[in-house]
Amino acid sequence: MKVVHTEGLKSICGETLRLIEETDYMNRQTPHNCSVIGPTGSDFANVAKRSIPFCEFDFFDFDYHPANFIKAYQLLKHIRPDVVHTHNSKDAWVFGVAARVLGIPIVRGRHITLPFKKSRFANFVYTRLADAFTVNCEAIRKLLLDANLARPDQIFITPPGINFERFNVNKIERNFLKKELGLSHDSFMIGTACILRDWKGVDTLIKAFLKVYKDTGEKRFYLAIAGKGSEEKKLMELAKPCSGRIFFLGFRDDIERVIGGMDLFILASKRSEATSQTIPQAMALKVPVIGTEAGGIPDIIKHKKTGWLVSVDDVEGLAKKIIEVYRLEKG
Repeated sequence: MKVVHTEGLKSICGETLRLIEETDYMNRQTPHNCSVIGPTGSDFANVAKRSIPFCEFDFFDFDYHPANFIKAYQLLKHIRPDVVHTHNSKDAWVFGVAARVLGIPIVRGRHITLPFKKSRFANFVYTRLADAFTVNCEAIRKLLLDANLARPDQIFITPPGINFERFNVNKIERNFLKKELGLSHDSFMIGTACILRDWKGVDTLIKAFLKVYKDTGEKRFYLAIAGKGSEEKKLMELAKPCSGRIFFLGFRDDIERVIGGMDLFILASKRSEATSQTIPQAMALKVPVIGTEAGGIPDIIKHKKTGWLVSVDDVEGLAKKIIEVYRLEKG
């Protein structure tokens, strides 16, 4: 079967990284042929082209520009896929229409837990430009059903998987990150890895870290933040009071070594979160995890069993939990 994935996002984030990894896996481990269409000249395109068949597409900023649909129609007619799997609102419109005209079945991926709009026009991509749906977690499935946008038999829950060959605790050097940053092996490295957008709650994490350091004076505490995004400058400004203890690592290809080098992994998301990829990756590497009660995170973290949950945007609660986990880990 020939599958074409389409993605309108330009950035490197959980959604696009997952698409790259799963496309690569499908091509290497199954008889299916998978490729991805995405924005020309984007960070996503630059990373994806290293490992998977990737076709760059010049999206017009105006989603409904006629040229978008014409080009998409011509491209799909040339590729002739058996299935088109759309992943973002921009590409879902453009390639959804083109695929429907060509009679190609359409799967619509939904990766966030935001409520659906009540506009019939806005939801046309779900009611008319999709034959089936993939969702990351039960929370998204419920949103689709509650909005009457799909039947139960059309929805498939497909949480992200883990490449255990890559995220292998026996292959990770625990002190790698501390060595890279010039820290002693007995430092306590708190960290996160995500796109730096407001809804990821990295500001909450930084504020909690500042509070922990102020309240305890513990000089072994450090914070590492892996990822890029539009909030980076604001977050760096917020981190200035502890600039020597908070490290911004940027995008990392070796994220398994980065997460594996942490003593505590935290995802402080405020909204939209489905099932994080990084939390299961941290678990696979036997790194303790704290997450918020946002979206599908409670589907992964069972409080006090597989990790710890805190309320959304609760700086004081997160700070207390960091200290609690630190004391547990250090005995």
